[in-house]
Order: sequence, then C-alpha cells, then structure tokens
Amino acid sequence: MTPDTSSTPSSPNTPPPNRTPFDALAKNEPATDTTSADASGTGSGEPSAATDEFHDEFNSELNGEASFDQTPSSEFFVEEDAVTTPPAAAPVSVARVNAAPPVAAVPRRKRSRWPIVAGFVLLLLGAGAASGVWWRNEKIRQWKWEAIVMPERTARVPKEWPVEELAERLKESRKIRDRETFLEAAAQVGLRRAMAGGYVLPAKAGPLEVAKIFAAPPSLVKVTFPEGWTGARMAARLEARDFTHAKELHRLLYPPQQTISPWEGRLFPETYWLPQHGTAKQLVAQMHDRFKTITDGLPRPFPIGANGKRLTLDEVVTLASIVERETSVPEERPLVAGVLINRLQKGMRLQCDATVQYALERAKDSGQLPTGRQSRLRFRDIDAVELSPYNTYKIKALPPGPICNPGEAALFAAAKPKASKYLFYVMSPRLGHHRFAEDFAGHTRNVRLYRQELRD
Repeated sequence: MTPDTSSTPSSPNTPPPNRTPFDALAKNEPATDTTSADASGTGSGEPSAATDEFHDEFNSELNGEASFDQTPSSEFFVEEDAVTTPPAAAPVSVARVNAAPPVAAVPRRKRSRWPIVAGFVLLLLGAGAASGVWWRNEKIRQWKWEAIVMPERTARVPKEWPVEELAERLKESRKIRDRETFLEAAAQVGLRRAMAGGYVLPAKAGPLEVAKIFAAPPSLVKVTFPEGWTGARMAARLEARDFTHAKELHRLLYPPQQTISPWEGRLFPETYWLPQHGTAKQLVAQMHDRFKTITDGLPRPFPIGANGKRLTLDEVVTLASIVERETSVPEERPLVAGVLINRLQKGMRLQCDATVQYALERAKDSGQLPTGRQSRLRFRDIDAVELSPYNTYKIKALPPGPICNPGEAALFAAAKPKASKYLFYVMSPRLGHHRFAEDFAGHTRNVRLYRQELRD
C-alpha cells in the first residue's frame, strides 16, 4: 500500500529519522519548525519565534554570554495533535549541554602542627609559673610561722591590750615576723586580750608559742626598788607583793651568824619585772646582772683612799652606798664623795650617821636590839653599836661592806669624786642641802647654824 504523504510533507528542513531539534542545534544547523503546522498538516518552512529564541539562548550559552534553564521551555514543543511524533531516539540531556567545564581539584594543604606544640608549651609554662608562685607563697608562709630568736627574754604589758595592739607591739620589738600570722595564731589559742604584767619568753619561739604565752596569766610582776634601799627592805616589798620566795630571799641576803651581807650593795635599785614564783637565786641574779652592767661602765682609775692605795670596786661600791645615804641632793654627791676621800687620805674617821643607822638596823633585824622606828640618830645609839664594824665613829676606815644598794649617780660620784679641801659637812634644814667646811672651826660654826634652824 502506498504510504500517505500528505500528513508528513517532504522538506529539506525535515530532520532525518532518529534526530531531534536538539541535535541540529548542537551542530549549529537550522532546525525545521514543527510547531507552526497548520490544520492541513503542511508547514510554512520557516522557523518559529520559539525556535529562534531558543537558538539565540543556546548560542549565547556556547559563547559564554548567558545561560538558560536546563528545563526546556514549554514553548519549544508543539502539541501532540499538531505534529507527528518522530521515531523514538536516544534522549539528549540538556544538563549535559549546559554543564560547566570541570574544575581542577585543589590540593588539600597539610595542617601545621606548630599551633598544637606552641599551645602545649604555653600550657607547660603557665603550669610552671603557677607552681612557682604557689611554692614561693608556701615558703613565705612557712617562714612566717618559723621560730625566731627573741631579742629579749621578757615582754611587758603596762596595761591591758587588745590582741591587735599586742600584735603591733610584738612586731615593732621584732618578737614576731608578721602581724597577720600572729593574729591567726592568737585565734587558734583563744587570745583576745593580753593582761597587764610581764611575760617570760623562751630563747626561740614562733607566733603560736608566743600567743600561748600571752594567753596565760603573766608570770612577771612589776616591782620598783628606790635608790638607797637595803636588801631587807627589798625582800619586804616582795613579800608584800606575794612573791613565793621572798623570805628565802631575805635569808639569802643575810645569812645567819654572818655580820657582813654578801649581796648588800650589789642589787641594783631599779624597776624590774620579776617572776612571782621565781626562786631567791633567780631574783638575786636578775638584779645583780644589772649591777654588773652599771659598774662595768664606771670611770677608771678609781680614786686613792687610805694609805695611798687606790680603791677597789668593792670599796667604791661601799663609798657610793655611804654617799647615797648621806645626801639626797644629786649635785652634792660628787662633793660629798670628795670629802670622804679627803678624810680617808688623812686617816680621819668618816663619822657618817648613815653607817651607824645601818648598824642599828642590822642589830634590830638580828634581834640584838629592840625594834622600833626613830627619826634621828642619838649619841646613845652610837654607843649601842659601838662594836659594830659599820660604826664609822669608832673605826678609821671604810666599813667592811655597803650599807645600802646605791644608784648609778652615787656610783659614778664615788668613782670620780669632786676634788676640794673640804673635810666636814653638815645639813642645813633651811637651805635643804649641806654646808661644807675646810676645818673644824668652820664645821663648829655650821653645826651651830644647824641647831638654830631646828629651833626656828
């Protein structure tokens, strides 16, 4: 049967079998417009507007000017009833036509390890610095708590102090290293206030040991001994202050069956902080140590006394004790000491009332004479102690030992007396000091004035 050619007219522009309009476009060939067929089935032979638009977009894409959507426009195709469907052919992918040229793969850079190493090093440095700071702070803390050598073995609190003021005073006196550390130690032992009194410190102590000492009652008592006091009066004052071994101290100063006291004159009169429960030897040692410190500083050489010999230290102390009891005027002490030296050099009796009074005190203390106070020395008192080695109205020399405990001024006056020609002196009640004379006539005149002033 002859095929019907009216429905598919032959035309040079008709694509061959198995070809699509996309193939023609790929080769830049004119494509036959199948979308403009009329109702009779014959085409006009010219490309449609849709075909031209597609062709232009494709060329632009190939020339790199523009791109178009991969999905074909609906205007490109004709309805199924307007054109005969060509034989099936292999579909051409629009995506393949529009695909961009392949991009070369960028090589992946190898990651550096230096940041990791640097971070680790910084971490180690930070840890080392932190441990160094901790070690330093720990050493400082241990140093603040360590025991230190006490600059002195006693601490005095004149009145009740709060613990904060106590810490300041201890820091100033270099008995602790750190105020805050001591306050921490005080809190541990319950120390809030320090009681008035004296405290004995060990040779070495840390803040905790010091806090414990001040948390306890004071072990030292403040006691003042005036210049010119005898050992017996010192012992009596300690007994009145409830010292445990005051009576033992008296027996130590004045041993039974001994006329001369081994300690009289050698206990320096001063204000002390003494252990209330200390032994007699401890009390004597503390006062005698101060005496040695003072006498070590006396000027040398000592003056010449009897028989052209220089006085020994014991004799200087004895002379100083007489000066201390003979006058209470500081300016007179060197002059009175010079008068006594002049009398010793001439072999004269000293005839000092103070020595006789001391002999009377010792006789009463030992029970040889009845006790009782008297304001003035009387002639019968001289006779009462006629045999005493301290009676300078009878002997032509210094007494065998001091008659009191002299102060520093009297000791320096005896070590370096004022030179003069005076051999006598007598007290003037009206003037308040002594009148001096070079001979007995002048002395007799001064004694007359003394008696007259007493009557007036």
